[in-house]
Amino acid sequence: MTGNSTMLSILLSVALAVFFVPVTHSQDTEAWCWKGDVVKQSEFPFCRALDEKYVLHWRIERGTITFAVYVEGVYSFIGLGITQGGMNGADLWVARSDDSAAWLAQKWHVNDFYSNSSFVNPVVDAQQDIRMIDVQQTKTFTMLELQRDLDTCDRLQDQYIYNDTDVNMIWAYGSKYDLSMWQNAKTKPIRLNPTNFSFVNETNTTSSYYLQLYSRDPPDLTALELTVNQYTVSKAATSYRCVDFDAMSRIPSSDDEDSRHFKYHIIRYNGVMRALQTGVGSVPSLAHHMVLYGCSQPHPAARSYSCTTPPSYCSNIFAFWTPSTGNVSLPAEAGLPLGLNSYNYFTLMVHYSNPQGLSNVIDSSGFMLYFTRQLRANDAAVLALGTNNITVTSPNAPATVTSGVCPASCSSKQVTNSSNSLIMFANFFRMNGAGASIITRHIRNGSEIMPLGVRNFWNSSIQYSSTVFPESRLLMPGDSLVTTCTYNTAKLRPGEEVCQNLVMYFPATPFTD
Repeated sequence: MTGNSTMLSILLSVALAVFFVPVTHSQDTEAWCWKGDVVKQSEFPFCRALDEKYVLHWRIERGTITFAVYVEGVYSFIGLGITQGGMNGADLWVARSDDSAAWLAQKWHVNDFYSNSSFVNPVVDAQQDIRMIDVQQTKTFTMLELQRDLDTCDRLQDQYIYNDTDVNMIWAYGSKYDLSMWQNAKTKPIRLNPTNFSFVNETNTTSSYYLQLYSRDPPDLTALELTVNQYTVSKAATSYRCVDFDAMSRIPSSDDEDSRHFKYHIIRYNGVMRALQTGVGSVPSLAHHMVLYGCSQPHPAARSYSCTTPPSYCSNIFAFWTPSTGNVSLPAEAGLPLGLNSYNYFTLMVHYSNPQGLSNVIDSSGFMLYFTRQLRANDAAVLALGTNNITVTSPNAPATVTSGVCPASCSSKQVTNSSNSLIMFANFFRMNGAGASIITRHIRNGSEIMPLGVRNFWNSSIQYSSTVFPESRLLMPGDSLVTTCTYNTAKLRPGEEVCQNLVMYFPATPFTD
């Protein structure tokens, strides 16, 4: 683990394509929100555009959440829901205007659905918890107003809407009622019930909570791209590539200012997926996931090489990303440290998956890091709970593995008193294809409190950073963290499973993974 007393590291080597550019932000939400008098901002203060046609507005009051779904165009099927990843376990609300079905009492009707499989169409819930309040439809738009309780008390088929916690929204719509459309539905993380919402300006659309996050970006925010440099991916089903970086050598210095004399904070990052195939052109990258490791000493030389682990002096996980992760943003109180008395050297490790044995695929994937000299109050770091080596022997039955225990003795050494408790703000759960569920439990004074996070319906193709539940964000002296994974052993292959939670926290301390 990283810490304030540990020398940190980041970016680049000669064997990699890197550039830095000032960051500009396209505010892709406000142009779509609160159009005309159809949906009023005074009634629905929260808004997020889910795609170029589908705009979600909402309000929360007295234990309920009311959605105003505005879809550009005329449709007879509009759906919305909450998922932990894909269709498995999804809580879905389906509104339709086709009155040919016996269960429809009027032209527009909404039903609560549940999906218990990634490959089977959803079914109607035994307990109906979604209500239709209003419908408006013209030649140019369809607007639905739907309402449900934050807690429906349906623990089997509904997803709870937690306070100050991101949930993954899933949506679909069409001109013909067809539940199979959910199979290709997209998802997007949204914090439906933020606690720190306040209007920035009541006269314009920048009052959206999500646009406030963009407003925190400092004017000097700079993007630094770190990628492997035109690496020809192996035809093997699985392969790894490592690249060593001296980050500070790639951040420009002026005549009177050496970049190594300054500290920076990385406040956001995302993955870069870029690949070409000879004779074909641009193709999807074969990168399965990418890890950026912080190093405690300089690299002996810039190099790009095959690997299964990073160098021994690069054991600290700094950033992690998969094709389904999206942007990873840090809270306003913290940033990942780079530069003076911080990380200067990094190793990028990319895991490639090439089950079809494709040849002549040239990859340039990696990370985009956004950094600033305007430091935040705290350094952030990653606590890695778990293991990359899972062995389960029970055939053809679910198996549970407890991995990655942070015991009371460990937290007591790092958190000496309650006044300097650590704040844990994000989980990044890791399992592969045999995974069924994963949870990190939080034990305090011998009793279990709310977990850091849980995914009851694992989908290895959808991995993302999730919010730590509010009641468990403080790590206090004597606390224990226990990560437990359940697997479908019929799918388990030796050496191919992991059970890990990468927990982001601040202020950074010298934990050991």
